[in-house]
Amino acid sequence: MNRTPMASGTSDLILVSKPSMNTDDTSTSVTMEGMYPSSSSITYGGSGTTDESAVTSIHFSHTFYPVPTVTASVTGSSVGFIVIESITLTGFKVRTYDKSFVPTPFPFTWIVSGTSSPVPSNYVKTHAGLSGVGYNDGLSLTASFSTPYGVAFGPTGNIFVSDMYNNVIRMIDANGVVTTYAKGFNRPAGIAVGKNGILYVADSGNNKICKIDVLGNISNIITNIEFNDPRGVAVDSHGVVYVADTGNNTIHAINGDITTSYLPKSGALAFNCPIGITVSNDTIYIADTGNDCIRIIKDGIISTIVTGAKFAHPTGIAVDTIGNIYISEFSNHIIRKIDIVANSITRLIGTHGINGAVDGVGRNSMLNGPVAISIHKDTMLAIADTENHSIRLIKL
Repeated sequence: MNRTPMASGTSDLILVSKPSMNTDDTSTSVTMEGMYPSSSSITYGGSGTTDESAVTSIHFSHTFYPVPTVTASVTGSSVGFIVIESITLTGFKVRTYDKSFVPTPFPFTWIVSGTSSPVPSNYVKTHAGLSGVGYNDGLSLTASFSTPYGVAFGPTGNIFVSDMYNNVIRMIDANGVVTTYAKGFNRPAGIAVGKNGILYVADSGNNKICKIDVLGNISNIITNIEFNDPRGVAVDSHGVVYVADTGNNTIHAINGDITTSYLPKSGALAFNCPIGITVSNDTIYIADTGNDCIRIIKDGIISTIVTGAKFAHPTGIAVDTIGNIYISEFSNHIIRKIDIVANSITRLIGTHGINGAVDGVGRNSMLNGPVAISIHKDTMLAIADTENHSIRLIKL
């Protein structure tokens, strides 16, 4: 089947896969990958030949906004016809029919045209991992993960993912290509990017914190601490490494040879399976998962952020440059925002208490057990949508 891009503007469209269109009642898939510029006119078309009923799903990795126009036609045939179905922001379906009793090959064409405009705030899209659980590198929508647990933006916009049950670290580059960045881990969990592009990984199954330099060399952070299933890691601008030592219910700050541990033995400030951790302006932020609350450590003092909201296993945490806090809730399948200016907490995305895999704006979207989040330049959040085995992006 031949598909030829016809582009106006500066779109870059790449054909990923071609469907077979000559079998009966076949559901097939085509993926078009492209970097759509803001407010640019996009046209894309294709043609093929079929002699049986068939369905072709067309998916876009970068979103048309608003919904584009789709047209299709059959050329040179009196027995074939075509129907466009299920047009959305991210794709559509082409259904072809043969009206004759004896299948006769007939040609058809389809055209998509629309505008790729800036999408609204809190728009969620699947960035990588649409093909289900697995281990495949490649273009973002055909790549697959197995329980992506940690996520972190690099300085150039690359996204690093701790792919827990594949026991590897993956990278998604700016063109949406997924590669394996480092191997040899045992259930890697939290991940952070420090100065000079050094990665820090909570290698939970090995009870270690690892470093990966830009050449791919892996080493262990040496400390006298015996970690127990560490799930979270963060690093500040001074190179101090912070660890959510989940199994020990402890937070550690590792500064060279000096380690400071925060371990309230009992009472209201005792940690219970902390997972998410980040640091901003000398303040440590912790998603205290087992206690269903958010903690901070400032000047060595532990306190709880009181919001009035009832969390359900908060696991991921990120902070923007003005101090707003973003929280992923594993069991509620949502992302929340604590706005420090408005002194409020709101649900940014997700359907409260209901899991799913739906792209869309705000509360019309659906997640499934999101564990980790990472923020990039106050404009975008990346989500490790763990139970969907995918990486999602939110425009802030």
